[in-house]
Amino acid sequence: MTASLTSQPRHGFIRAAWAGEEPLWLVFWLYGAVGGNLFSFIVGRMLDSGSPLPLLLGILLTIAGIPFYIWLNVAIWRCAPNSNPVWSALARLTVVATIGVVVWEIAKPFTGA
Repeated sequence: MTASLTSQPRHGFIRAAWAGEEPLWLVFWLYGAVGGNLFSFIVGRMLDSGSPLPLLLGILLTIAGIPFYIWLNVAIWRCAPNSNPVWSALARLTVVATIGVVVWEIAKPFTGA
């Protein structure tokens, strides 16, 4: 951890993570792995329900989730230096891979793949 994590006043967790002030493990594992997978599970169940109202809510939550995943990846990138160099590099590699997958999935319909 860096000295800046303890010397600055504490913000809310959203602002603190965005500013890179949180420990990497917290942002990556708790917000990303647990929070992201729970969010995806709930949305997936709604999209697979076959009923109109849960389907509509699932679509709306998917759209609403875009800012969450942008925030999460920025927070992981910015909090990466708050860990040892190996975990920092792996976390940033995960962010780059995530962006690559998103770009590929968006481009796929246009490439015929």
